[in-house]
Amino acid sequence: MRYTAPTLIVAYALFAILFSWIVAMTLKKRYPNDLWKMTFLFAMLNLSAPLMGIVFTFWLHYRLRKSNPAVSYEHIRHIDMSEFSQIFVSVKRQFGEGAVKRILIEEETNESLKLKAVLALTNTIKKSDIPLLKQTLSSSSDELRLYSFAILDKMEREINDKIHAALIRYEDAKTSQERATLARELASLYWEVIYFDLADEALKQFIAQQVKRYAEEALEAFPRDVQLRYLMGRAALTAHRLDDAQSYFESIVAQKQRTVAYLAEVYFLKRNFAALKKLIREHGEILRNDPLLYPVWVLWSGGKVA
Repeated sequence: MRYTAPTLIVAYALFAILFSWIVAMTLKKRYPNDLWKMTFLFAMLNLSAPLMGIVFTFWLHYRLRKSNPAVSYEHIRHIDMSEFSQIFVSVKRQFGEGAVKRILIEEETNESLKLKAVLALTNTIKKSDIPLLKQTLSSSSDELRLYSFAILDKMEREINDKIHAALIRYEDAKTSQERATLARELASLYWEVIYFDLADEALKQFIAQQVKRYAEEALEAFPRDVQLRYLMGRAALTAHRLDDAQSYFESIVAQKQRTVAYLAEVYFLKRNFAALKKLIREHGEILRNDPLLYPVWVLWSGGKVA
């Protein structure tokens, strides 16, 4: 019986597939989920390399039996901690264990260290830094006093320059929409003067009136602007117009979480303790999760200190 070349090729292909499947079956216990993958791999090896495929299959079979299967970890990410030493820059304390506030207040602190602390504050000035800078204005060190004054003066001049430029554009505005947009900008700029405590108490009342004036004008064009209502409430609270502050804060308390604390302050100042307790019951989660307001939540909700 004579066999043609195509017949032999087909026979070899069937044998290679069958042989690959048998080999894969012997590894099924160790790799239960990869039976068909191994069958396909062995078959491709045998079909693509008829002469070396069989030998290589035995060698691969031997290696797989001796090696440990990969362990599957679910919901776990492997992190090579050694790489972090190359990514993160080493950070050293500039002022030891002391706080900047303590360094600036204590008289016995070295003047050069105080100046260094003031320079550190200038990188990112926050509202909480302004009282510290103002305290240094009474320092016995001329250098420290003048430098702090220069920082505060620079902040005030920058805001005043922005206000002056916005007022010019406001006066030259062609349309009511443009004037309303500039009025919103002016309300925010005037509020910055109050927020950063760059004006004395007498001037704060005037600035609060300016915030109210421009914010009211802007609200006519943008009646749903939450930030404008928030500014109106803050300005009213600063001017001790508690009824106005309550009205603005209540209108946005559901949209702006930060309003809860100020509305609670208004209720407290008006001695409306029933409304205060109701507010804390309804929005207590906001107060409880704020480190600064957590004691307020404990006091008025009857909660326990964690």
